[in-house]
Amino acid sequence: MRNRQKFALALGIAWGLACSPALAAVPLTLADSVEMALERNEAISIGKNDVSKAQWTLKYYRRGKAPKITWASSASRIGGRDYETNNLRHNLLGDAANAAYNNRFINDFRLQIPLYNLNMDRQIKSSRYGLNAADLTLENTKQTLRFQVIKGYYDVLMRQNQINVAQSAIDMSSERLRMIKDQYDEGTVAKSDLLTMEVELGDYKQQLNTAVDNKKSATETLKNLIGLPEGTQIETKDDFFYEPFDPSLEECLTYAAEHRPDLASAAYNVQKAKADLAAAKATNDPTLSGTATQYYDGNGGFQQNHSENWSIGLNLNWTLFDSSQNSARVHGAEADLKSAEARLSQIGRQVNLEVDNAYSQMITAQENLKITKLSVEQAEENNSIAQIRYEEGVDTIINLTNAQEKLTRARTNYYNALYSYNLGMATLLKAMGVPVNLDAAKYVNAVKAGKSSPEAVQIANTTEYYPLPKEPLEYASEASKPAQTAAEPTQPTAAAKAGTTDGTKAETGATVAAEMAN
Repeated sequence: MRNRQKFALALGIAWGLACSPALAAVPLTLADSVEMALERNEAISIGKNDVSKAQWTLKYYRRGKAPKITWASSASRIGGRDYETNNLRHNLLGDAANAAYNNRFINDFRLQIPLYNLNMDRQIKSSRYGLNAADLTLENTKQTLRFQVIKGYYDVLMRQNQINVAQSAIDMSSERLRMIKDQYDEGTVAKSDLLTMEVELGDYKQQLNTAVDNKKSATETLKNLIGLPEGTQIETKDDFFYEPFDPSLEECLTYAAEHRPDLASAAYNVQKAKADLAAAKATNDPTLSGTATQYYDGNGGFQQNHSENWSIGLNLNWTLFDSSQNSARVHGAEADLKSAEARLSQIGRQVNLEVDNAYSQMITAQENLKITKLSVEQAEENNSIAQIRYEEGVDTIINLTNAQEKLTRARTNYYNALYSYNLGMATLLKAMGVPVNLDAAKYVNAVKAGKSSPEAVQIANTTEYYPLPKEPLEYASEASKPAQTAAEPTQPTAAAKAGTTDGTKAETGATVAAEMAN
């Protein structure tokens, strides 16, 4: 199904670009925009390359534990008194022990099988954690890009609404200006009324010009995010929506603690730093390997007329003294670990702050949406009354223009509140870590269960929340889901902001991250 949608979208874009400018508008839904950005944006390509690099790093250290075969070869022309004496003795006396030769070809084959290397084991462990962190960082990049595209799409919708409000005000002012001009020609109104309405109309035209320019900028930003060529015209197919948000602040905090990919990535980076420190401490530890050699030395090619031998045995290497060189490396690894732990703590607190702020802003926007909707109805009624009173000559032009300004402002405030609510919803879902392609909680649990990175990615793969969740949010386990769920969002209480609705402390990002790091 998705492949067919991609084909249809690509066909629509190609058709739009091939047509005349008047027909070149590409229809875009919000889902189309997000999907195009995920396929084309350079940030995703960079993230995928980082994952690929982490995969090859892990393979590099793993393959260091495998048997290794080396071949050292040299070819040289030889001479000098010793060789000349040997050659003379051989030629005159037939001394078989000193065969004459002028060339020397050496071939040395060696097989090495690592048997014990603690440093290598810990490098493998570090690389595995590095790959886990890279997987989750890629998901975090996708979530960030999705939010940027959603915001860009909403910005275009908002600018279009501003254009509509300004155009509606211009149409209303133009109609009233014609009415006042007719009355002025008849001598029933003063010229000041005519000038006042002309000034009012000029103000609304300025607002329209500004709104048109703002929409152009917002459109270019959106096109840049989704990778559309310059000059492409787009047509937004989706609009703002309003659906009450059911989860409580407690539920949002708990969900974020489990699902924020950057939080889980930071926890894996702490584990990686611990493994790096352990590897640094093991640098001078003994290493043991099994070895087998075959040596040929002859006058040509792989001949062995001069020397041939083989050996099988064990090779032990142990650095007993290095003038404290490795000690400096250990201290550096300790500093890296402290930095990783500090970043984990910082991200944990930041997650809680982002969720709390986004939730509060969304709830505020929801309340403002109800208020502004009522204000628009009241302003429309007041404007109609002012129109009738002015036509009947019982009110002034000032009251008429004031009524129109209040109506325009009420409509603007309504669309601002609608924009803020929709953007607040997207901001909250980003703060909570709602997945794009990878459920961080499932991924972490799969890794804990011993799954490899590719296996964990497959288990955690999801498209259920793309581009925004349509179903209830899924928690890592029923035990982690808060018991109480608000039927309708309300302004968070002090107890809710501190943790839960009953005043107990919610499971926060910092708490879960600390558990993961340990």
